[in-house]
Amino acid sequence: MRFKKFKGQTLAEAVALVKKELGPHALIISTKDISRGAKACVEVTAAEETDHGTGEIGPASGAGDVEAGGVAVGSGSRGPSGGASMVQSRITNDDIERFVAPLRSELRALRTVLRAEADPTASEVRRELAVLRDMVSRMSSGEDEDGPHVENLRHLASKCEIATLENARVTALVGPTGAGKTTTIAKLAARAALMEGERVALVSLDAYRVGGEQQIRIFADLIGIPVVMARTPKEAKSAIASLSSYDRIFVDTAGRSPRDTVAISDTVLGLLELPEVEIHLAMAAGTRGASMDRWMGLYPENAVKRLLFTKIDEADDLGELVRAPVRLGRPIRYIANGQRVPEDLEDATRERLLYLATHGMAAKEEAA
Repeated sequence: MRFKKFKGQTLAEAVALVKKELGPHALIISTKDISRGAKACVEVTAAEETDHGTGEIGPASGAGDVEAGGVAVGSGSRGPSGGASMVQSRITNDDIERFVAPLRSELRALRTVLRAEADPTASEVRRELAVLRDMVSRMSSGEDEDGPHVENLRHLASKCEIATLENARVTALVGPTGAGKTTTIAKLAARAALMEGERVALVSLDAYRVGGEQQIRIFADLIGIPVVMARTPKEAKSAIASLSSYDRIFVDTAGRSPRDTVAISDTVLGLLELPEVEIHLAMAAGTRGASMDRWMGLYPENAVKRLLFTKIDEADDLGELVRAPVRLGRPIRYIANGQRVPEDLEDATRERLLYLATHGMAAKEEAA
């Protein structure tokens, strides 16, 4: 099998070049965004069969034509009379992005596993690679791609670890700006106080966001629990010490830019000094896999114990609900699907995660 790289200003343009030169059955191995000063492009690595007798995926006998609005893919085949016939299928730019984005995330996870020398899951990895290869082949040939796509998501869902009830007295949420941490903290606190009958308090480290203090105070008043504002993790530690009579304490933190690595590190290291603390990474469900991986890499190893997905109702593609827990090796306990406190908070189950991952827009409408 021969590998070759193609570059284009957009993913669609690069894939079109792959189709044009290697044919519609070329296997896309990886995609990468490349920044060069003010210009940016996308690099696609594709594979072409060099020995057509091996049965591997290779270029088709038909030629791919690039047309406005998408890529026209032709493949030669023999009809019942033995003559050649041409089967045409069209893949639009939106189709390419919709299919390739999940593949990019899954292939990244598989490459990570394959780097391990004595991996006991090697047979599972080979199986997943075969499913992905078949998915690409079906997409290129115009066949129904839903079967292997759903099968792969089902396989990943079966491997998701569902977290048990929290044992830690202190739960802290970290994550990017706009992930909905404050609303989710309020949901967790309301569930513990109003539904489980525990004595609950809030501690907020969100002193940077305009209106952040007012928002969490409103939530605390509605739930009927105290809230303590802290500017640093050291102040949070003192606040928690003063709340020794409370069963559960939930700590809200300020959202940060992923480029603010110093502040992110200082916050998490400070949180790890809190007694009986468990840190959850809160991410919007529609976040791309590469962004989730980047955020996990910003924290010290083993600092984040659990994943918590928010904004289920705002995402179109919910596949990361089953991909991320497996790829990042972290269990998931809750998913948040709206703004209502505390109603819009669900216990995660493998069945529910699979349903959301496979139904996408329909699941979003149901959650709304």
